[in-house]
Amino acid sequence: MSEQLISSAVARNLADSKQDVRKKGAQEIETQVKQLRQDGEWQKVRAVVDSLTINFTRSVQTSHRKGGLLALAATAIALFTEVGPFLADLVMPVIECFSDQDATVRFHACETMYNIAKVARADILPFFAQIFEGLVKLSADNELKVQNATFTLDRLIKDIATEIDAFDVARFIGLVKKQIGSNNPYIRQFLVSWLMALDAVPDINIIKYLPEYLDGLFHMLSDRNKEIVQMTETLLGELKRELHEGGQPTPVGYGPLIKILIAHCSSKEDRTRKAALLWLLDFLENGKERLLPFSADLIRAVFPCISDREEAIRTTATKVNDALATLMKSEEVDQELECTTIKALQEMLVRSETRTRIATLHWILMLLDKNSDLVLSHFAELFPLLLKTLSDASSSEEVVTLDLSVLATLSKTPENFKKFMHDLVGLLKKERKKLLTRSSIGLIIRQLSLLINPEKIFRELATILQREQDKEFVSPFVQTLNMILLTSAELMPLRTLLKSGLEVDDARSLFLELYYCWSYNAVSTLSLCLLSMAHEHAYTLVCSFDEMQVTVNFLTQIDKLVQLLESPIFAHVRLQLLEPTQNPYLVKTLFGILMLLPQSSAYDLLKNRLKSVSTLTLTTHIQLSSENQKPKKSKDNSKINWDQMLAHFNSVQQKGAVPLLSPSPSTG
Repeated sequence: MSEQLISSAVARNLADSKQDVRKKGAQEIETQVKQLRQDGEWQKVRAVVDSLTINFTRSVQTSHRKGGLLALAATAIALFTEVGPFLADLVMPVIECFSDQDATVRFHACETMYNIAKVARADILPFFAQIFEGLVKLSADNELKVQNATFTLDRLIKDIATEIDAFDVARFIGLVKKQIGSNNPYIRQFLVSWLMALDAVPDINIIKYLPEYLDGLFHMLSDRNKEIVQMTETLLGELKRELHEGGQPTPVGYGPLIKILIAHCSSKEDRTRKAALLWLLDFLENGKERLLPFSADLIRAVFPCISDREEAIRTTATKVNDALATLMKSEEVDQELECTTIKALQEMLVRSETRTRIATLHWILMLLDKNSDLVLSHFAELFPLLLKTLSDASSSEEVVTLDLSVLATLSKTPENFKKFMHDLVGLLKKERKKLLTRSSIGLIIRQLSLLINPEKIFRELATILQREQDKEFVSPFVQTLNMILLTSAELMPLRTLLKSGLEVDDARSLFLELYYCWSYNAVSTLSLCLLSMAHEHAYTLVCSFDEMQVTVNFLTQIDKLVQLLESPIFAHVRLQLLEPTQNPYLVKTLFGILMLLPQSSAYDLLKNRLKSVSTLTLTTHIQLSSENQKPKKSKDNSKINWDQMLAHFNSVQQKGAVPLLSPSPSTG
């Protein structure tokens, strides 16, 4: 039947190599089908379509396929309103030609589908999936004329899809999801254009399917094609606006979206990281407490961005952090959520980036203020991390300061405080080369003294160090602590207490506790005695120095002590020189120090100071060798066993030939 319907002449025209001849053959098919439609010969129409498919569009001859496509288009036009029942037979052969090896065949396939769709309109939509997938491939075609034909067909299909109420959005999103992972810029552009077209239709809601394609859109932000990036940014901006339009809760659950955004916060592309952060910021501003269940994941994603190399990203990440912290601080959350948040903060604390650590420590302080008991329950896990931060080479002064604030807050209980001090000493011992300098330990002790009673700190440190067996560690540590005690403004209350005199119970108690520890460093012990006005014992110590190994480091410490004697710290000692008869051992101590010093600027400084004491007064009232004119015992002698103190000092100094700072050549 089909052979009789399509004459040999028409068949030759359709198979001709010339386009004009093929068009003539297609026109003859159109005329023939119109007549069959008028006569109601539907079986014959189907036979014509079958013949065109089998003998032409599926032929191995290129010209046959081109002619067959023209004839199918002509058939659709001829059927007009009656095309519906024949669409499957018309559409599927054309879709097959979308993948033809010959570009001109693909071009004709686009034109044919355009003509079929133009006639069928909404009736073409049952084949939307096949057409859409074909268009995806054609959008990336190498031939410009095929791309142009694809664009024209695509525009028509968009018009049809957006003008009807029954468009299957869910099915469409499924098709997009299959293709959106492509890296091809043309396919990306094609998909974004479709999403934009449908999003612009008020009655079509693609927002509720956002989790299905949001990840793909964010990947497109890294495309090298600026036009694609701009299109994607425009679409993302519109979608973000629609999510919270009118202040209404988002129709999409936050969980799937946040998971996607978190992944892109670690993207290698700056633009992508910033976009993800902006979305998270928008979520926090609009979703508020509904975002709190995701706090731990947000911290892990956002905190590294706070230290990003790009300022814009750092700024945005900081805003996200501030918004989340404000929510956490103001809202009541369950204990499990706070626990997961603390675990996330622990992970961030081990990172090396300064800004990230600062943000982490601020969070821990905030949680301590909000629920200290809960944070304290994590003391065992937090404490080692906080302690390690003190010794980390990457820790800035601000990090150390905040870290100490957290440690001090965690150490408010006696048990935790003792552990803190004990482990701090252990850390300083382990990292002595790195930390046992005045700048490092000085910062730690000074900051702690602002947070915890400095007397409490020094008493505990003295107790711990007395039990320490490593004398090579204790001696320089004591020297450092002594310099901090003498010079740091934060330690002024402690100095004031010691200066009040050993007849004051609190001062005497502190002096004794420090003395037993300070004995591991001779010059530090001497300076403690001078500060506390234990002049007679200071003189005794100076006299015992002749039995010790006098090293360069020892003389350096003596030199520093002389410099300090001229500072405001020892103003009370210098004023006592106005009454040498009342303070003979002070004068003798200073002369003893002078005798220990080699010729140097420190020697000249102390010599000039002693010259200012009246020679006559010294001659008249101080008889160094006369036992009958021995000055009166100090008021505190009855309350302190000085012989026992001296014995302890000598024992410590003689034990193991403890170096005064570090081994160095003797001066002779």
